[in-house]
Order: sequence, then C-alpha cells, then structure tokens
Amino acid sequence: MIAQTAGMTEQARHEFIEQFRNQRGVIGFAVLGGVFSERIDLPGQALVGVFIATPGLPPFDQYHAQLAQRLQGVVELIDDRFAQPAIQQLLPPWWFRPDG
Repeated sequence: MIAQTAGMTEQARHEFIEQFRNQRGVIGFAVLGGVFSERIDLPGQALVGVFIATPGLPPFDQYHAQLAQRLQGVVELIDDRFAQPAIQQLLPPWWFRPDG
C-alpha cells in the first residue's frame, strides 16, 4: 500500500506513479481532486480499478451557496468553430439553446 502525502515533491509524485508501473498488486490512496486526479497515464494493467470513498462534494455553507448561485450563469463560446455542426455534436445540446 502506498499513500499520497501532503506537500509531496515532484520526485515523490513521480515515485508514487512509478510504483504502479513497476509492481503488481499495489494499492494506492490519493486525495480526490488532488494532484493525481488528472494527467496520469497508466497504460495496460498498471491500474486495474478505482475506489472512490467520498462523493467529493464541497461543504454546504454560506460561501459555497453564494458561489454556486454565481456559477449558475452563462457559458460563452467565443470561438467561431463552435458554430460548426461537427463541433456542436460533441457538446451538450442545451449549450446552444438560449431557452435551456
């Protein structure tokens, strides 16, 4: 078993990932949404499963309630390519309908 620790150096992060590539049966514990939540490539049998022990929801308090209210706004698609049907097919249809 290996675990992510607070303040891991770049070298420690690299060693953490390499253990999955170099050994079998390794169980790793990492922070949901932390440095290991994206940008990792573990091809083949290096990673055979994931267990998520928490839904990863923000705390319910006044600050997060106000933040959620503000983020209920508009997504601005400012690149001309978003007008192309081939691109629109890749995105949720409600992004292109002002009535939601």
